Amino acid sequence: AGLDKATATQNIDRWLGQLGLAEGARSKLEELSHGNQQRVQLAAALVHDPAVAILDEPFSGLDPVNTRLVKALLRDLCDQGTTILMSTHQMHQVEEMCDRILLVNKGEDVLYGKLAEIRKQFASHAVIVRSVGEIPDLAGVCSREPVNGSILLRLDAETTPQAVLTQLVNANVTVDQFEIAEPSLDEIFIEVVAEEGGDAN
Repeated sequence: AGLDKATATQNIDRWLGQLGLAEGARSKLEELSHGNQQRVQLAAALVHDPAVAILDEPFSGLDPVNTRLVKALLRDLCDQGTTILMSTHQMHQVEEMCDRILLVNKGEDVLYGKLAEIRKQFASHAVIVRSVGEIPDLAGVCSREPVNGSILLRLDAETTPQAVLTQLVNANVTVDQFEIAEPSLDEIFIEVVAEEGGDAN
């Protein structure tokens, strides 16, 4: 969409300001740090207020402060109705930012759908529990293993997470955390690629 010069200038100033680049507006691109170049490219992609923005590794080279700034900006754009397609290998960014995902391996789509539904689809039959004091032996728990200060309880096929929680409550265990264990997107990607019989790329 073409913009007249006045509107384009106004939009450029607005985006450079929002991205913290106003002071370097007259600098040459090659003089900027990689992170600042990344933010300039983002401003260029958004200057015409697109209905759809396609971003390739938008957080590459950004420090934590600017990563947070860009995330907030992208969330605001989504709230305003902009559709954002993001290409990235950073699965933690996908988990935090995206509603839907498309996993691609060797140029072929291998998994597509809503992130929440995909995570449920690949969820193991297990729960993560953190408690004050020891967790007693529980019926239906096949094994337990420590995970980041919590305990991963793997359940047999007949035992529900609710049954485990009931046992914990009945045993007067003070529970600080109780959640159904879902794999990370990294783990899902590795599993899907292994099923396809190849290395991720």
